[in-house]
Amino acid sequence: MRTNRLEAFSDGVIAIIITIMVLELKPPRDPDIHSLVRMWPTFSAYVLSFIIIAIYWVNHHHLIHLVSRVDAAILWANMNLLFWLSVVHGPRFTWAKIIFTPSLSRFTPPSRPSAPSPSFSCAFPLRVISMSPTSKN
Repeated sequence: MRTNRLEAFSDGVIAIIITIMVLELKPPRDPDIHSLVRMWPTFSAYVLSFIIIAIYWVNHHHLIHLVSRVDAAILWANMNLLFWLSVVHGPRFTWAKIIFTPSLSRFTPPSRPSAPSPSFSCAFPLRVISMSPTSKN
């Protein structure tokens, strides 16, 4: 297979990833400068993700032009790259809110001790987010 189909498919997937990223940017509630300033974690996460995806796209473009024919190994390697690009840049707004929101970035112990559940490893991030920063023992 020639490289043009692989390049077109990859360009399409990357375009969809960028489109989904920009759709997650919400306009501020109030039309003043303070609302825009409060959006800086979300906007900085968007800018960082856009730059990272742009770097991958440019490198992918140069790499594809070095290949003369595409075989199954190249197709699967390309699918692997596109998968990780889509997975890594999906939850970036959630992480930006957790990291840059002071009430969510602090770990506060629960108000009462409890035994860890069998699903503690999966539920741990949710427990940390749902804990109140004002609760004290």
